[in-house]
Amino acid sequence: MRQVLAVLSMVVLLGLGAHGEDMSINYQGMLTDSSMNPLTPGAQQYTMEFRIYGEPGPGGNPLWGPFTKTVTARDGHFNVILGPADTKGKAIAEAFVADHAYLEIKVDGADVSPRQQILYAPYAMNGCPAGSIVAFGGTTAPPGWLLCDGASKSVSEYPALFGAVGYAWGGSGESFNLPDLEGRFLRGADNGKERDPDVDNREPCAKGGNSKGVGSRQGDATARPNSSFTTNSTGSHSHSITGADYDGTESKFVRGQTSYGSVSTSSAGNHSHSVTGGGDSETRPINAAVNWIIKY
Repeated sequence: MRQVLAVLSMVVLLGLGAHGEDMSINYQGMLTDSSMNPLTPGAQQYTMEFRIYGEPGPGGNPLWGPFTKTVTARDGHFNVILGPADTKGKAIAEAFVADHAYLEIKVDGADVSPRQQILYAPYAMNGCPAGSIVAFGGTTAPPGWLLCDGASKSVSEYPALFGAVGYAWGGSGESFNLPDLEGRFLRGADNGKERDPDVDNREPCAKGGNSKGVGSRQGDATARPNSSFTTNSTGSHSHSITGADYDGTESKFVRGQTSYGSVSTSSAGNHSHSVTGGGDSETRPINAAVNWIIKY
């Protein structure tokens, strides 16, 4: 018998309107067999039918549904937006008039058992849509997420993610690139605000990607100072010449003459020197490393 194991401990409500008419649900789950193994390794499309009940079942009349959708699951993991209305036009908000709500699913016409209770976070109304990028403290991306390592992915295997990012990070045809954020800081796209003085010199992260805006990159740079760099100046000064004889009356050096004291060279006045050498391999703030991951 097919089963569904919820990946998350909650279903997050999305887009709640003033009267609930625009409410939808972002549901994430994992399709398994009776031994809790993914139904099909890799990417597979299924026709899923959803209903919401007020009791765990079996039996009873649905509060909402049916809602039918073709869903792509990868290694059993799937993500689907339910609502705002079922196939009969009934708003999904009407399913939450009871104290509890349970989701029943059919996959390719077969019942999934058991019904899953819908738990929700009242303060997490925005969910996590495909294309969201977050910092992650582990080394392996969790289910439903991919490392931002610049890898090429299939459009058909990750339709929701491709719908969000397209070819912004590179790619063409049936393949698109994930963001390559390894070893990189993130910067908000300028979007015409003129806060990026070198916005016209940005370049794509990979072939086929955006040369401006989301997906573009910049090399490292150091801003010019508001004033010139200078060394400390000692001002006008002179140097003595020793070990030479000087004829003070004729203003010339004469070999064998008696020394008449020191001789001053001409003064160059205030001056500066170029600074060479030193410095580090890059300019950076204090930092700690994380993995960037993207929702698919």
